[in-house]
Amino acid sequence: MDLHFYVADDFKVMLDGKLVAVGLFPDRVVVLQIGMEAPAPTAESPISVPLVFVACLAGAKDGEFEVSGRITAPSGKVVLDYPKHRTMLSSMASATMILKASPLVVPEPGLYQVVFSIGRQRLKSSFEVRVARVKGGSMPQSLSAEVPTDSLPATGPDVSPNDREVNAKASMKPSRPSLPRSKARRTAKA
Repeated sequence: MDLHFYVADDFKVMLDGKLVAVGLFPDRVVVLQIGMEAPAPTAESPISVPLVFVACLAGAKDGEFEVSGRITAPSGKVVLDYPKHRTMLSSMASATMILKASPLVVPEPGLYQVVFSIGRQRLKSSFEVRVARVKGGSMPQSLSAEVPTDSLPATGPDVSPNDREVNAKASMKPSRPSLPRSKARRTAKA
């Protein structure tokens, strides 16, 4: 059985069952933008972040299983507990669980461990929280960027302005800062 784990600002479920991610962190690195003078998150003074997690279980055996999950901070403190419940799994489809952490209490930057227990099997994943100091910044801050759609070349005679806008958003690179791991740790200690 495989675990696919995603982190985003939000996930929406469409009528046909598909998921739409809003503010997806494709590399599972969440960058908290805080002001230059603001303290970094600590156990005594954590930062609350509205995040949503999606866990997709693929390759399950048919049957009813007990499922539970837990997210722990780098210090080992449990920050999200997904209570045990029984669910039906099928080898013909993946099972998707949406975990809303509204908000997730972040006591420290670092690597957060995710563990799901399905029956007797334990599946693991992780995501990282980094701190970026920005001038005049505060949490939360929008990390998205807009691409002008009128400057995009048309790829054929049937391309509408709406198609160009969709293509522009799909081809955007994330605008959030990407700090090397060593810098993120040094910044957090400052």
